[in-house]
Amino acid sequence: MRSSRAKLMKICAVVAGLVVAVALPARAQAPEPHKFFVGVNAGAQVHSHTLSTSDSFTVYDETATVTSSANIKGGFLFDVSGGYRIIPRFPRFGVSVGLSRTSSTGDGSVVATIPNPILFDSSRAVNIALDSLDHSEVAVNISAVLFMPVPDFLPDNALITFSVGPSIFTLKQELVTTVAIPAGTQDAVPQVGSESKTAVGFHAGFDCTFPVTQMAGIGGFVRYSGGTVDLPSASDVKVGGFQAGAGLRLGF
Repeated sequence: MRSSRAKLMKICAVVAGLVVAVALPARAQAPEPHKFFVGVNAGAQVHSHTLSTSDSFTVYDETATVTSSANIKGGFLFDVSGGYRIIPRFPRFGVSVGLSRTSSTGDGSVVATIPNPILFDSSRAVNIALDSLDHSEVAVNISAVLFMPVPDFLPDNALITFSVGPSIFTLKQELVTTVAIPAGTQDAVPQVGSESKTAVGFHAGFDCTFPVTQMAGIGGFVRYSGGTVDLPSASDVKVGGFQAGAGLRLGF
């Protein structure tokens, strides 16, 4: 987990350096943003990976084993944030706090090895397919914000920001915690439960706004966020991913 955080910190540092390098040749001045800014977005988070668990226990005086997997997919993303531009001391910088939520439903599978209730060393392998395993992530994104000059290929009134900082992820995942074995059989009935945990990761991304009125505009963002969460039944579960969305921008 520490190595993942270190890699993400290096990525954020490299991206920040590239942002400054790209911004320098752009036009010297961008439209003055408001002191307070709010964004509300709808979009998607793109990621795909598999969560695996394993367990063993004694039944009929032998060891039964259970391995399971849950396929985690990307899903709909809702994102809202609010920030403050540090005027007049550091006019190109600001801070913001945002909340994003994504959810999806995936399938999974269970492979159980069940001993024979009568014959020793005569275990049976049971394969079970699962569907409708719910997955959700809520992230609190705390950002340092850089207000960038507008490149020549964009309209004069566009506003571009680069944000980077820590993310506090709360993961909630349905998964197979164990299996029940009806007495005297070699059958397996999966026991699905919901587990949740919170951990810290990182994020970095760009936002572009096109004003429509003095206080309102439309915009879009791209962002990468990432981290790992240790659930009671599975460790190093990946959270976050590449995110994109669009929505309303307000300034005050």
